[in-house]
Parts: sequence; C-alpha cells; structure tokens
Amino acid sequence: MVSVRPVPAPLIDFPHTFVDEALGFAVGLTYWLANCMSTVSLTIAAAMFTQYWPSSLGMSAATFILLLALFLMNACGVKLYGRMEWVFKWLKIALLVGLCVLMICIKAGGQWKYGLEKQQIYMAANPSHSGTWDSGQ
Repeated sequence: MVSVRPVPAPLIDFPHTFVDEALGFAVGLTYWLANCMSTVSLTIAAAMFTQYWPSSLGMSAATFILLLALFLMNACGVKLYGRMEWVFKWLKIALLVGLCVLMICIKAGGQWKYGLEKQQIYMAANPSHSGTWDSGQ
C-alpha cells in the first residue's frame, strides 16, 4: 500500500483513511504513548549506569541531565540535529574499533604495568582474604 499510496506516517493514515477516523486516532495515540514509555525507560536505564561511576551524582540528577540533553538535541534545527547524529555515529564507530583493538591487545598478552597484579600478590600473601577488593576485614 505504501508503494501505491505514499503518504507521511502511513501507519496512522491508513487506518484513518481505510477503516475509521477513530482508529487512526487510536493508533496515533498508541504510538505516542509507546514512544513516551520507551523514552522514560531508556532514560532511567541510562541513569542507572551512572550508579557505577565514581561520582556522587544521584540518579535523579543524572535523569534530569539526560532528559535535558535529549530535549535540547530535539529542540535544535534539523541541520544541527543531523550534524550531531553524524558526530555520534563516528563516535560509536571509533568506540567499536577501539574496543576491538583493545581486545586484540589483551588477547595477545599486553598488560598494564599495575593492574590486577597487586591484588593477586595481596591475595597470595593473605590466604584468608575473601577475594573482594576491600581490605578483607
């Protein structure tokens, strides 16, 4: 149907045109609610990742910052939004390439000079150690 009758937002327009106006409205409202719920759940999930960072930023502040950044990105013009999407695309590609290189280096035997070595030496010297990163008390 899209190739025969190309319209913007066909998932809302086709039920509106071919079935009933109320069905088109209901489908549009359902899509809007689904997008709202997914935005909220993804923002909360991203804010939960900040719990693992070594900062005192609370989850509510992280949620606010993420929602503000999302709003500001969508409030700017199409040209600037497209440029931001282009920059984020290349950041993701650089991250993936960097992670692949890091995994190859680690698999080849490359190590940091001061990594888990100290922890393994400490655990070997103290057999009663619980194996966690704390002092073992």
